[in-house]
Amino acid sequence: MAKSVAGLSLALVLSACGSSASAGRQPGAGTTASSAPPTTTTATGETGAITYGIDVNQFDADIGAKRVPQVLQMIHAAGARAVRIGGVWATVESSPGRFDWSSVDRLFSLARADDLTVLFELGTEPAWDAPGGNTNAPPVDCNTPAASCTSVSEYVNALVTHAAPEGLHYLVPRNEPQNFAKNWVGGTAGAYAHFEQVVYRAAHHADPSIRVLSGGTEQVSVALQAVQ
Repeated sequence: MAKSVAGLSLALVLSACGSSASAGRQPGAGTTASSAPPTTTTATGETGAITYGIDVNQFDADIGAKRVPQVLQMIHAAGARAVRIGGVWATVESSPGRFDWSSVDRLFSLARADDLTVLFELGTEPAWDAPGGNTNAPPVDCNTPAASCTSVSEYVNALVTHAAPEGLHYLVPRNEPQNFAKNWVGGTAGAYAHFEQVVYRAAHHADPSIRVLSGGTEQVSVALQAVQ
């Protein structure tokens, strides 16, 4: 039940963003496909087709980076046209200011080949920017509501500048940030709000048209589960 709802929520996020483009976790998770998607009215009153998508976690042991091409092909075959997938900031910027975009370029090249829109998750910071090497904690220069967040701003600006022409139009700052015991360890809500503002400003400085999305996942209510 939770898996199918997760796929639907991703579809609705894309619809609310006004996406008409044919654009996670493991293959098939959250799959919702249709050859003739229904129309929906968004929160802004716009009407358009829903774009269905699948969330893929390439870091799961049964997927891995080597299987991403196969997974994206499966997503396309299932009828979905969007994929939410995490980036690897540590791989792209292994040391401050030194960028290797090969993994990002490969992902967007594969997505274009399968006609998929990518909802790109920024990923946790590299160990050199993490307190005590704990990359699940806030970056060392972005752990208070007044922090400079220079490392975050510079990476996001460089990422969007490089990847927007390749197809980066949707950016997710952090996965499930409401889970402070796992994904924002030792941080505060105020510091996270500041982090998201920094990501938004840096991304829009590089590309004013980019959409910055929330990476939160909410539990399905008991009442909703009962009617499914």
